[in-house]
Amino acid sequence: MLAGWRSWGAVPQIFDEDTARAHRLRGLLTDAQWQAARRTTINAHYTDPAIAAAIWQVALDLGFEAGGRVLEPGCGSGVFIGAAPVPVGMFAGVELDPVTAAITQALYPHAAIRTESFADSRYPENAFHLTIGNVPFAKITLHDPVHNSGRHSMHNHFIIKSLALTRPGGLV
Repeated sequence: MLAGWRSWGAVPQIFDEDTARAHRLRGLLTDAQWQAARRTTINAHYTDPAIAAAIWQVALDLGFEAGGRVLEPGCGSGVFIGAAPVPVGMFAGVELDPVTAAITQALYPHAAIRTESFADSRYPENAFHLTIGNVPFAKITLHDPVHNSGRHSMHNHFIIKSLALTRPGGLV
């Protein structure tokens, strides 16, 4: 059941405050969860597992080996974590929405899922062998003085930061 979670982006109408569904959902979430969920509707659209599997195959074909350290920024429900075809030494995921992050952690207890903005995530430079995923696209700028001093759009920031966190010779 949890693996079928497809994000708040799939149901943005649920946040229409004038509906019974919105009132019911509001009663189930804390104010912080409500705001986080509502904020993600614009760019929370998850990758089909078949696409994730194909991207993993490309990573293997390019030399990624079992046991490496892997980052999935903007991990959503962990589609790329679940699609990993080989054992991973350490899997790190970052997800802004606390409900989605909790689902991902429940599905993949071996992964270290952080509930925070990727702009706020701090990992050592060159920490990962592979950064994999489908970054969120939006024409908004995230504040990250270390990895986004150029004030790039969200998707470009994700890519720039992913490159910095992936070791030389690694894959992004």
